[in-house]
Amino acid sequence: MDDIGTPFPAVLTLGRCMELLSGGGYGRVAVTEQALPVIVPVNYCLAGGGELLIATGSRTGLVNRARDTVITFEAGGVDAAGWAWSVTVTGYARPLAAGQRERARGPWAPGAEEELLCLETTEVDGRVFPLLNSADGHGAAVPWPGGAPAGASCTSGG
Repeated sequence: MDDIGTPFPAVLTLGRCMELLSGGGYGRVAVTEQALPVIVPVNYCLAGGGELLIATGSRTGLVNRARDTVITFEAGGVDAAGWAWSVTVTGYARPLAAGQRERARGPWAPGAEEELLCLETTEVDGRVFPLLNSADGHGAAVPWPGGAPAGASCTSGG
């Protein structure tokens, strides 16, 4: 909780989650391979009917790993006011048929070959929290790439 008694992270409504995803961009897909988790970076866009269209390079093997199975997708970002958000979508994935590729509008990361998946938005969950020094002065310390917060340690105990 912050000093004004508001619990963070706060839960986002389904509508706000879909609004955040509607801009498309970059995210991650979690699948399993031989019972081990695999995380694959992807591009995505939200299609009509609430389906999520996911693009990835053919070398990732994502389409074969995710074909007709349940996967989880995650995207996140930070808005101009200093609020971080994360949205996860869990549902059944299927390869996008060749005749439906026009539904997949960019922007996509550059790549010679891409594979496309369609993810049903069966379960959608989102969270939001203020970053340290956010516009309203309330926030949580968030570790940033390139440096750990003061007092943090990543050494293993023995």
